[in-house]
Amino acid sequence: PGRDGNRRTVSARAATPSAGAGTERVAQKRRTRQALLEAANALLDEGRRPSLDDVAARAEVSRATAYRYFTSSDDLLTDAVIDRSLVPAEVLFPEREGSLVERALAVEEAANPLLLADEVAVHVITRLMSEAWLSGGPEDPGVRPGRRLPLIDAALAPYADMLGPDRRRRLRDAIALAIGIEAVVTLRDVCELSPEDARATARWAIRALVGAALDEVRTGNR
Repeated sequence: PGRDGNRRTVSARAATPSAGAGTERVAQKRRTRQALLEAANALLDEGRRPSLDDVAARAEVSRATAYRYFTSSDDLLTDAVIDRSLVPAEVLFPEREGSLVERALAVEEAANPLLLADEVAVHVITRLMSEAWLSGGPEDPGVRPGRRLPLIDAALAPYADMLGPDRRRRLRDAIALAIGIEAVVTLRDVCELSPEDARATARWAIRALVGAALDEVRTGNR
């Protein structure tokens, strides 16, 4: 039994993909998903209401690939509208001015009101992400677009030297808890807050997180 157990362990390890391969697979899935969203938006700009087949053809991926990411054209178009509505980092932060907390709050201003204005889309996207996670298995967590992270990174960029890489990453990840789809679902559905109170609470949390990071900088704590 011991030898059999050892063989099973070795076999399981051999079947497990390397961390590098897993990272590249997730990155490729994100690129494919983004290509589908960009294709959908390009077709919308042409005045069309495209089918999933139309989008797959424009993105130059197979129909089967498109259906792995979106179960219907309505799901895809819902996500595409959110994608095109979010202000890119270079537009949100054309200059390097603004305090750290002001820049962090600007990301909340760009994201949460957009989501609160269309909570049906928020729940559709939440369902899509849950289905992707469930269909991928434990070794493949599915595709998370992570749209808020580049915006938060841009907000923190002028203060990178002051924060240091570890604190900057920790602050970025903490601020992400108060911005985006999961934050809106938690504040509205779990905490049962009004849209106004949801935003006020998210902004309070961001101020507290930035304040904690600045306190660490001042005191030298990690």
